[in-house]
Amino acid sequence: MKKSLLFALAATVFAACSDDNGSTTPPPPGASDKYQGGFYVYNEGSYGRTPASVNYYDKTTGEWSLNLYQENNEGEKLGNTGTVAVCSDDNVYFVSKETPWLVEVGLEDFLKKSALPDGALTGQAYGFALIDGKHGVLTTSEGAYSVSLDPLELGDAFFEGRGLGGDVAVKDGRVFLTASAGEGDVVKVYDASTLAFVKDLPAAAKTGFAEAGGMLWAAAGNKLFKINTTALTSEEVTLGDDLSVYYNQWAYTPTGLHASKKGDALYFVEGSSSGYDVYRFTIATGAAEKLFPAPEVDGTRYSVYGAGLNADPESDDLYLFYTADWGGHATIYVVDGTTGEQKKSFPYTDAEYWFPSMILFR
Repeated sequence: MKKSLLFALAATVFAACSDDNGSTTPPPPGASDKYQGGFYVYNEGSYGRTPASVNYYDKTTGEWSLNLYQENNEGEKLGNTGTVAVCSDDNVYFVSKETPWLVEVGLEDFLKKSALPDGALTGQAYGFALIDGKHGVLTTSEGAYSVSLDPLELGDAFFEGRGLGGDVAVKDGRVFLTASAGEGDVVKVYDASTLAFVKDLPAAAKTGFAEAGGMLWAAAGNKLFKINTTALTSEEVTLGDDLSVYYNQWAYTPTGLHASKKGDALYFVEGSSSGYDVYRFTIATGAAEKLFPAPEVDGTRYSVYGAGLNADPESDDLYLFYTADWGGHATIYVVDGTTGEQKKSFPYTDAEYWFPSMILFR
């Protein structure tokens, strides 16, 4: 990596509008988006048959808008096997395991702005996080890379090799990466402005990250890892009752570890080889309690697919993807994040096998 690389960690600039007193205030997030009033679902796609895709659900009408990327960008397509989607103020970034790996789309019109060119990577892309309005981090099966935004341009690899788990977070001027057994089960820390290595934290995390209680959290097996992002220390919290925080050990998928709206609890799906029941971990008490049992239909116990669990940051409702056929005809369950009460359930369209990866709230 070029040690001279410096990122300008500037404050986010909002388009301003005037109120009656002549002062300027930023518009609320998503005010100029083409699609409003609901949430996006980013799909893996069916490998070899359909690429990754994006659908939108309008909570008011209960209607789906399908294949948004293809519908708004004639002749364009996303890569095979979508993984994560991340929003900035103006854009959304879609990661797929195969070319074009990373695509930048404007939220105002949902038109493609840029993508990584053919040949940019030799491995699969996994996760993505924004550093600021001009830079991000892309994790892959071959290492972690800096990325310039708008237009997208792949920078240097600041970690090289196959040791990454794929999850990435940026907080307090640091970049945090989960690392696999090949790296000794650690969380690797880098400086966000230079991408210089800082230290390894002894947190044997397999999935992450979630921000709660002023800390960054990750998990593996029956343990949660509480990371102090300023002091750069970590602490293990052991879950009781033989619980195991589910993650996909067979292929990279987004984390299902999420924080509550108040930041006083963590949500996770329990299971080892598959994910089933949803648990709520209360930070103050250190106790994990079952919040929502996996549905059983006609004697078949449903399991989650993709991230499986996504928390709505506005309502604190949990949106769960459950399926009986490994991601085919999935059902979305909406659950109160405090009481576990099921508010509703509805099919994830009847159109085709989407293989949902994650829900993106805006």
